[in-house]
Amino acid sequence: MENEIVKSQSERQILDMCIELMHELTGYFEEYLEWQGITKEDYEPFGVSLSYFEIVQTLFLFHTSHSGGTSTMQKCRELGVDSSERVIFKVWEEEEEEQDE
Repeated sequence: MENEIVKSQSERQILDMCIELMHELTGYFEEYLEWQGITKEDYEPFGVSLSYFEIVQTLFLFHTSHSGGTSTMQKCRELGVDSSERVIFKVWEEEEEEQDE
């Protein structure tokens, strides 16, 4: 048993799941604000925009000898993502507001 390999998801699946979890966390924050009686009208919306470069560097290369820009760009290519593309995590996303109309 000691040498048995535990299989897990691919690095790309881990990246996608981490982004999904961050979106889910944003949704929980919205629920918390609503539980506190705060509505979209009462609250100044905010969001965080992270590039794949920043996400990949933090998830896969943070505190390694490969945490520089060149290595991060290469890792983004390996994962099949555009390092400059941004992922936005926003409370009360605009899409929801458009659906309400």
